[in-house]
Amino acid sequence: MISAGVYKICSDSIALAYDTNSYIADNMLSIQGEVEEESFMITNDNAAQMVYKEAGNIYVDFNTYGNKVIINKTVTALQNHVLAHYGPINDFLSENNIKVKLTFSTLSDNLGYTIDSGNIEE
Repeated sequence: MISAGVYKICSDSIALAYDTNSYIADNMLSIQGEVEEESFMITNDNAAQMVYKEAGNIYVDFNTYGNKVIINKTVTALQNHVLAHYGPINDFLSENNIKVKLTFSTLSDNLGYTIDSGNIEE
């Protein structure tokens, strides 16, 4: 499973990639590396494997879909991982004292994963 700390690193990397529209590959590969360190392959965690796969698809999907689609697919995979393993996203964020960046919250909301204002950095 992806830990709360790695979730925070991933969400911050996604927000940075979206906000700067640069270093997308570096940020997505950083996410892939963080997830890999969680040793999810050993546990056959399909939801974590999907986060790893979508972040790693940067080189395959970039020319076909562009940056925003890659980011959206990674956000979706990350949020689905939380739902599969921890339950409601806002409960997970609150229980782990995680505050996400506004950009990540907006991306999540646009994809149907609403994040409460109390879980967003000020």
